[in-house]
Amino acid sequence: MSTNNLIHNSENNEVIAAIFGNNPSVSLDERARVASEIQKIGGGLNFVIRKNEDGWSAECKELSSIIAGGTNPDPSQNEIETEIRSAIFAASNVQETAPEKKSPYFGMQDLSGNLNKNSHHHVGGENYQ
Repeated sequence: MSTNNLIHNSENNEVIAAIFGNNPSVSLDERARVASEIQKIGGGLNFVIRKNEDGWSAECKELSSIIAGGTNPDPSQNEIETEIRSAIFAASNVQETAPEKKSPYFGMQDLSGNLNKNSHHHVGGENYQ
């Protein structure tokens, strides 16, 4: 079992999801640390999902202190995975970092060095004189 996955059971249907999902805020060092801890307990985390009219709950079979849930009696797969991920992050004390702020001009070519005072430039790249 890959340590980058979590598995949850809902009425005997297994679902595998990435522990870190597409979260760019978790550094590679944090991912390695958490993966190492999960490897020590068998390499994966399995959750039993219970649903009723009051909501749902998920309890980790390997670490009973990891519990997630919500009041939605019919949660989406995404909601379940998000809440389980949050519970794992909290239990593992995952340190998230703020993503770097990108320039609002990212990807745009700076033409300032290419312009001279007497030329006009069209957005399409055509020069008009």
